[in-house]
Amino acid sequence: MPQKIVQPYSAEDVARLLALCDTRFRWGARRTAIILLLLDTGVRRTELVSLDLADVDLEGQRLRVLHGNGNKQRVVRFGARAREALEDYLERFRGWEPGPLFLSDDGKRLKPHSVAMFLERLGRRAGVEKVHPHRFGHTFAT
Repeated sequence: MPQKIVQPYSAEDVARLLALCDTRFRWGARRTAIILLLLDTGVRRTELVSLDLADVDLEGQRLRVLHGNGNKQRVVRFGARAREALEDYLERFRGWEPGPLFLSDDGKRLKPHSVAMFLERLGRRAGVEKVHPHRFGHTFAT
């Protein structure tokens, strides 16, 4: 069977998605941090929502992924822009208490399905086609 090549996001696509994340609000700061971490690290959405605050090294700009594919653990790096977005989310909205890194509106761990849904809706609003978490991994790889 021929395989379709997943097209990475363009810089313009990413800019349009981020432009709709109003960081004055908790949801916008959280979405910005999630998008930038997905782009910078290539983690899967289940890995992302499994992260705890203790898995984040802001100084070293690293994430410790404990629940990776095949239960493999690894450390991944992220850039300065993702660090700034993550610090903003933590400082102004989430706080520094131990527990899940990304919290839902009811204060529980964000679910993988919630990430997929907000990305799909954001993509429709931004006019970017085929917005889903897996495509961020392809963008990271290229």
